[in-house]
Amino acid sequence: MGSRWVRTVVVIVAFATLVFAGNQIRLSNAALAAEQGRERVFTDLGWTLQLTLAELRSAQQAYVADGQDRDYWTAQVADHLVTVGDRLDNLKQVANPGALDALDLAVAAVADIREKDEDARGHIGSDQPLAASDLIFTDGFELIDLATAQVQAALQAERTTRIDVMRAARSSQATMMWIVAIVIVLSMLALAPLRAEAEPDPAEDGDEYRFMESSGLSLSLDNESERDAPALSPDGPGDAAEAAGSASPAAGGDAVRESPAKEPGPDLGAVAALCTDFGNLTRQNQLSDLLARTAALMNARGIIIWVSNENARTLQPALEHGYPPGTLQRIGSIPQVGDNPTCAAFNTNRIQVVESDDADTGALAAPLMAADRCIGVLSAELRDDWESSGAVQATASILAAQLAPLLPADPAAAAPLPVAATGTHDQEGAGAGTEETAPSPRHGAGR
Repeated sequence: MGSRWVRTVVVIVAFATLVFAGNQIRLSNAALAAEQGRERVFTDLGWTLQLTLAELRSAQQAYVADGQDRDYWTAQVADHLVTVGDRLDNLKQVANPGALDALDLAVAAVADIREKDEDARGHIGSDQPLAASDLIFTDGFELIDLATAQVQAALQAERTTRIDVMRAARSSQATMMWIVAIVIVLSMLALAPLRAEAEPDPAEDGDEYRFMESSGLSLSLDNESERDAPALSPDGPGDAAEAAGSASPAAGGDAVRESPAKEPGPDLGAVAALCTDFGNLTRQNQLSDLLARTAALMNARGIIIWVSNENARTLQPALEHGYPPGTLQRIGSIPQVGDNPTCAAFNTNRIQVVESDDADTGALAAPLMAADRCIGVLSAELRDDWESSGAVQATASILAAQLAPLLPADPAAAAPLPVAATGTHDQEGAGAGTEETAPSPRHGAGR
């Protein structure tokens, strides 16, 4: 495509699409973090409410029992009823529409419990403890069980809704990645030259100009050498050879130019497919295959996923691919303020690159961002100078964004991730093998 303004439009459209897709992925990650926070709050309130209902049941049972202080236990029942009502109101404020029906039924059951409690107290005031006991142990307990069941149903409905929302958000992220990949491919096709460039004006190049022979050889002649060179004779190939031989020797210096080497980088289609699979992840044991595919895409000798422990102020190795069994246990945790690329990526929220040398591989470390803070680092040792490729660094950032929502925001408060070894390398480093490799100390595995 030779028109300059068309090329400019293509570049602007591609850049705008990338910015839009990146912003959508950022907003989606923020929405996922907010949904996870609301789910934790709802679950905590639900379990606390169930415990309060159990305490209410015990208090009602106590104030109709012989030998108990009825004034004390009736006061406890009244307090528990107020607490249950307040916590139901709090649950309804953070609940999704799917859980509101169950919470409304629980509110109705608590209202019936309050009426039955007032009737039981009336029987006790009338010196009819047996009637009060019958009312509490039959209708009262059934209503408490009904309220507890409705709270549990609301918890299940809320959990189902949150899962659907998170699945939709991750599917949207995968769609954005596909759009980015398609736009990049179409832009490359649109910007690729479809024909030879037009012959430049000799006036623009001074005394020297170039032209293309039908044989495909590019010759460079100045004006004087062109006038002094004999014309090509149509009589035979010998005369043509003599004419070619009389050309200036300097002409051959510009005749053949080597095309620049293509920058190494991962396959965009494979990156998009991997992001889709990250979004559709349902079981933790699927992470092993996804890490193996990540390593293959990035030409990585090994990958380690570090997770932040905010209580201990350390980074803990949680998952790996490409190293022998037991490697992560030997490495152990590292301080968050350590002087290495992994800690630098965690503290600066920016990707860190370690250039390769003759004695070691290169490496990069990409931060795992959740909402407004870093929760871990993806570190990888790369072969063949791939760490210097902008495409590889962008791919590492994209995959880190896909992986971050799958990790706990604080491993000290959540169930610990198992330290998983997903495979070792053979001599070529292309898959699972038996070679005993270990992370390079200068890449951030050291303390």
